[in-house]
Amino acid sequence: MEDFPLRLFDVSGFPRPQQAREWAPALIQVHDVADMMIWLASAAIPILLIGCARRRALRIPWAFGLFAALIIGCGFTRVLDLAGSSVAKNRSAVTLKPAVAFVSWATLLALIPFALRGPALRDSEELQREIDERVRAEEALRKTTDDLTRSNEQLQQLAEDLAEMAAAKHQAYQDLERKEGQLVQSEKLSALGQMVAGIAHEINNPLSFVTNNVAVLGRDIDQVLDLVRLYREADAVLADHDPALLARIRERADAIDLDFTLEGVRRLINRSDEGLQRIRQIVKDLREFARLDESDLAEADLNAGIRSTASLMFSRANERRVELDLDLEPVPPVTCRPRQINQVVLILLTNALDACPDGGTITLRTRAGADGVTIHVIDTGQGIDPSVRGRIFDPFFTTKPVGKGMGLGLSIGYSIVQEHGGRIDVESA
Repeated sequence: MEDFPLRLFDVSGFPRPQQAREWAPALIQVHDVADMMIWLASAAIPILLIGCARRRALRIPWAFGLFAALIIGCGFTRVLDLAGSSVAKNRSAVTLKPAVAFVSWATLLALIPFALRGPALRDSEELQREIDERVRAEEALRKTTDDLTRSNEQLQQLAEDLAEMAAAKHQAYQDLERKEGQLVQSEKLSALGQMVAGIAHEINNPLSFVTNNVAVLGRDIDQVLDLVRLYREADAVLADHDPALLARIRERADAIDLDFTLEGVRRLINRSDEGLQRIRQIVKDLREFARLDESDLAEADLNAGIRSTASLMFSRANERRVELDLDLEPVPPVTCRPRQINQVVLILLTNALDACPDGGTITLRTRAGADGVTIHVIDTGQGIDPSVRGRIFDPFFTTKPVGKGMGLGLSIGYSIVQEHGGRIDVESA
């Protein structure tokens, strides 16, 4: 049966000095156990020192004292081991080694708590100083952050204010341009009105003379025609008494085509009278369009103003093979500035004609509603490009070639309608 003895400390592998053969077994055991303890402590202490150093836990002076005693004791015992064969010296070494082992384990046990605990607290004053510095740094950082935040907010507000100022300036510039254009147009219309008033006055006088003369001429022609008819009834009597005279009369009548001449004279008189009435109506329409005596608010018949304005465009419409259709229902009088309303209608008619280069139809329609009177200007022209529909009322915006328009017409018309408390809308198919 095999025997396996239990040994708590197997130290047979540790080296012994040559003099150990002279020692008692108890000394050998003490020597070996002390060597083992010193070896274990020597292996563990550096590890603990590294851990303590990383945790900054080596601020205890007596721990350094123990470690210094351990180093000195280890060195001294090693010297004794190498000193010679003196039994007394070796016994002193054997006696010293347990003391060194005790110091090594005391150092080991002293370092273990510091290695296992969390980072040690520093010196209170230094720690407090670092805390104060960190607090001051955080406060400075917070203050800087607050200052930067306020500066950023101020910059954003300044940018918004500048953007608003730029938008307001742009709007004011557009308003100024529109007002300037409207003033120019108003001055042009005023000059036109004064010129029309002068022309109308100068035309009316000779027109009255010519009209009266044509009326008298027409009456006299009718009498002459009656007399000629009576002479023709006397042809039978003249044939019996003077056939030669009758022959000359008939020859002369055939030469001038008397029957056609008699009919043509009456027709010429009628057409002359129609032309005179047309001239009279044109002069009336011009004066109605200008309306210099009604620049202030007044009740006006919109249909009358539309008719007079449309009559000024009939000739231009005929040149472009455009038919003007007036669909005007009875509407109540409207308080407005008649000259400005006529100006808006003229602007819309002009744009409608420009939209019909190949002919078409323009319809002017009025309707009375619960909220006022609506004027429709409808054309069968090209329509409006959707990409520019939102800009047609902007000052100086035009789709016409250079030199064909300033782009102020619709802008001025829009302003006039707004000043009258109305609105102007556009639809395009």
